[in-house]
Amino acid sequence: MTTTSRSTEMPVRPVGRFQPTSEHFEGVWAGVPVCSLGEDGNLIAQTSDPARAVQAMNAYQRDVQGCMYDPESQTVTDDAVRLRWAYFESQPEDSDIDWSVHWAREGDDQAIELHYWAA
Repeated sequence: MTTTSRSTEMPVRPVGRFQPTSEHFEGVWAGVPVCSLGEDGNLIAQTSDPARAVQAMNAYQRDVQGCMYDPESQTVTDDAVRLRWAYFESQPEDSDIDWSVHWAREGDDQAIELHYWAA
């Protein structure tokens, strides 16, 4: 969807729920899209496999949080990662963020399974 202003096309960010792709996350670590939430360091990983989520989150921590000095660093543990259902929602153009994530219930037609780690 675009709007036209003096023959210059400006894209309009859609508002509402959407299905995320790896481009919506900060990157892909260990084959899994990972993103931090807010300033607390909480993480989400777009996978339903807990072992892959832990592996990806630890790779993210080593890479992004500066733990490269210890390639065996395991900040994220199996027992601290939770499977959650969530939906993603685009925010209006004047928002400080492009999208937000909201916890949902299994069966929500827009929700996906992901793993969450509270830092």
